[in-house]
Amino acid sequence: MTTTSAGQRSRTRSITFLVALAVFAQESTWNFYESQVPPLLREHIGSAAVVGVLMGMDNLLGIFVQPWIGNRSDRTRTAWGRRIPYLVVGMPIAAALFVVIPHTAASLPLLIAVMFAYALVANTFKPIAEALVPDFIAPERRSRANAVVKIATSLTAIVAALISIFLVDDHLNIAFAIPAAIMAVSIVVLGVTVRDSRSPAYQQVLAESDAEPADSRAPRVRDTFVEIVRDRDRSRLLLLTAILLFGSAWAASRSLITPYGMEALDMSRGDAGGLTLPSGVAFILAAYPAALFAER
Repeated sequence: MTTTSAGQRSRTRSITFLVALAVFAQESTWNFYESQVPPLLREHIGSAAVVGVLMGMDNLLGIFVQPWIGNRSDRTRTAWGRRIPYLVVGMPIAAALFVVIPHTAASLPLLIAVMFAYALVANTFKPIAEALVPDFIAPERRSRANAVVKIATSLTAIVAALISIFLVDDHLNIAFAIPAAIMAVSIVVLGVTVRDSRSPAYQQVLAESDAEPADSRAPRVRDTFVEIVRDRDRSRLLLLTAILLFGSAWAASRSLITPYGMEALDMSRGDAGGLTLPSGVAFILAAYPAALFAER
């Protein structure tokens, strides 16, 4: 193994870990949000369907916000790059809003308003962290890097479940503060260590923009979507459809697991929030082997 090759592998591992940290930070709040906000809504709303609709608000916002912010990030040029500025600004705001959620539980309108604000802010950086993988990691190594990132996601499901089991019933406010603190610490680490202006993808974009005419227009999200729909090769459309269906099924079941445990199984709020613990373990056991098979 050459020194250059060893150095590249070391950088790949380092950036993979840091991207996983960014995803872990944002998903730590999302998992706990999906686990413990529904019981807060159930204190005011008798219909599980209405609770499900309100819990789907973040996904509805994501349909519009995430493509827009992703496209905007692609066109951003700063000394820190095009991804990190959004994370450094958005994650602390989302963490602060997340801490406020349990304090608004007594008022349904105020609770919904804070939920909306959190979902709006969190969706502005949700796609940004994951975009760091293709920015830094070569295509032949992305399956493995994505597996590490997904393992970080599964760890947040485990962390959220454990916080629910040990803290929610007696210390709800502290339980909400822990995922927010994880996000705050993680963004400090990312802000200090990562400059995606040094990523190969960012450098390539700069080189291409220098070669393009000054009046050339960047592709819009709508144009990209229309291109995918009209393409005779249906592979991209089918892939997006599969992602949509899987995400819909997961989100629909995830949001009502805790109320189900409380109302159908007669569990406490904290114990019901821990029902997803086995899913996190299963995710960890499956993710990395699946990535190795994909590479082969």
